[in-house]
Amino acid sequence: MKIAIVRQRYVAHGGAERIIARFVEHLVKNGHQVTLFAHQWDRGDWADQVISGVALHRVPMLPWGSFFRLVSFAFFAKRALCQRRFDLIFSFERTWHQDIYRTVDGCHREWLARRHLSPFGKLRVAINPFHWAMCRIERQIFTAPRTRTIIANSQQVRNDILRHYGTPAARIEVVYNGVDLVRFHPANRDRYWRVVRSRYGIPEAAFLVLFVGSGFERKGLSTLIQAIGIVKRDMPEVAPHLLVAGRGKRDRYIKAAEAAGIAGEVRLAGAVKEVEQLYAAADLFVLPTRYDPFATVCLEAMASGLPVITTREAGPSEILTGPLAPFVLGDADDVPACANLIERAWRSDRALLGDVARKTAERFPVEQCFEKWVALCEQACQQADA
Repeated sequence: MKIAIVRQRYVAHGGAERIIARFVEHLVKNGHQVTLFAHQWDRGDWADQVISGVALHRVPMLPWGSFFRLVSFAFFAKRALCQRRFDLIFSFERTWHQDIYRTVDGCHREWLARRHLSPFGKLRVAINPFHWAMCRIERQIFTAPRTRTIIANSQQVRNDILRHYGTPAARIEVVYNGVDLVRFHPANRDRYWRVVRSRYGIPEAAFLVLFVGSGFERKGLSTLIQAIGIVKRDMPEVAPHLLVAGRGKRDRYIKAAEAAGIAGEVRLAGAVKEVEQLYAAADLFVLPTRYDPFATVCLEAMASGLPVITTREAGPSEILTGPLAPFVLGDADDVPACANLIERAWRSDRALLGDVARKTAERFPVEQCFEKWVALCEQACQQADA
């Protein structure tokens, strides 16, 4: 197939970015002709092999704030795509021209509904043209027949789309994210445990909690920082430390750590490409997110043999069953409950939980995810030819 892949930024960090990069690699290795339509791409070592087999088309984008970036990318991407012929257009962005749309950030209307905003905050959202444009483009994707297939990465997202937009259920396919079971493996612990702890000045005796995610507000970092503060106060024998990887407003969370009394126990690592090393050094992974369609980082942590705490608002909660089920947080803003789950994880048989987490992750190899995507691509092409 001659396939166009649409992604605004094709970069080296972030769970979604890693999945997209591997999908492009999978398509190229299986003989498909791939053209990447993006505004930015990373030419680092991680992507050189993939990029060499892909035609690149840079999509212009106006730099004047989120509204102009969103609308200009959608406009220029559509114009560029319409000038060429493809068997299929597969988009990971909210644009006006695709055959298959794969949700990355879920349903924007649902995220707006879940935000706990003051009356002034709600007014700011209501008059912000970015949110208006995002919902307008989203509505077109989910209701217009131009997009033949919508791939939701969790049942939660499928339900959100059905509830907000009344999309015909037959157009939505649920395909959970996959994970690289070789790159993210418990054996990494032997290689990286001491290296990473030494790199960030984390004591070997510390109980290390890991957070990975960009967009700290939505991902619930403030909840986690406060929860770690409670654990330190109530159970000093735990010696909790927190390692944060990802991008966000650092100053705000440094102040939050100071207020929680754990400024000396928090490390902000920024965006990290070799994130598998961080999982290897941690004892527990926590993502108290307010809304996350399917946080691939949870699956990466599980594949690495880590127990995981996340929320019902996160897609991975749908696969946390058996001994892992009690570690799903009911309310992302419930700081005491988050602290309680961290303490519970510390008391538990973490080796057993890690084994169960790994076995759960093994049900979702990334290759299986890609095979399902390709099958949906072939189905969409057959529908177009019919």
